Amino acid sequence: MTSKLLSNTLAGLTLGLALFTGSPDAQAQSIKDYRAGTPVPAPIPVMEHFRWYLRTDIGLGLYGSSPASEQGLQFGQPVSGLGAPAPFGTSTAWYGDDFNTFLNAGVGVGMYFTPRLRGDVTVDARTYSTINGYGTYSYVQQTFPGPVPTTNTVNGVHMDRTEVRGVTTLMNAYYDLTDRGPGFTPYIGAGVGFVVRTFRRTTSTTEETVDTGTGVPTAAPRFLTGQGKGHPVAPAAALTVGTAYAFQSGVVLDFNYRYTWLGGVDAGSVINNSQSTMKIGDSQDHMLRAGFRINVW
Repeated sequence: MTSKLLSNTLAGLTLGLALFTGSPDAQAQSIKDYRAGTPVPAPIPVMEHFRWYLRTDIGLGLYGSSPASEQGLQFGQPVSGLGAPAPFGTSTAWYGDDFNTFLNAGVGVGMYFTPRLRGDVTVDARTYSTINGYGTYSYVQQTFPGPVPTTNTVNGVHMDRTEVRGVTTLMNAYYDLTDRGPGFTPYIGAGVGFVVRTFRRTTSTTEETVDTGTGVPTAAPRFLTGQGKGHPVAPAAALTVGTAYAFQSGVVLDFNYRYTWLGGVDAGSVINNSQSTMKIGDSQDHMLRAGFRINVW
């Protein structure tokens, strides 16, 4: 009798506490569950107790315009005592790129600041692209004044190849358009940072002096060759629009579009003791990315 009375007293105290602290709907449900004799399930936790996360992403990108030009290389130099016109350089029409598509992969670490604001630092690497240069030219050389001036035609072929890779580091901030929790959460974001644009350049030019009367070369072909490599640094910025899908396990799938601006750099090489510089313009890239975030603590 005493045991049954104690049990009823404890149940009553529990119900009273629920009625005092809960909402009207929760109070009604608690009374219903008490009368039915069924336990009240605990609420499902959401991921807001996490503060830090790790992320990884892969993506397919489309290069925007990245114009290239060369400065420093000079043609029209005197050969074997012959006079030549004023020296001239390469033409921008000689250069084009295969900046079509690329693959991108990255990792990062981030932090939740508020229920809708978060930020992270990411490092992304992309596959290389190529800038190709090819051009032909022709100019006339003439002997120094004499009784019978002789003219020769110099024909040249210029070839240039520069491979460019990039590793981009960004500090990003995101605003979730709805409170985070299980299910889908759309968001927008922006980031600033820098890119290390590694390049490797190979250049070669062949000049050959040809007698216009006989077609027989009057001098051995002249070859201009050179190589260069470097790791110039340029500013970078990005805008992101995406959506995330959160699981109760603390794993968040992330799908997004990212626009990335990368600053231009110079790729130099020494050709026959002369400095030649390939100027690579700004790049405006578009990427579709997929990845996941793991909430860690």
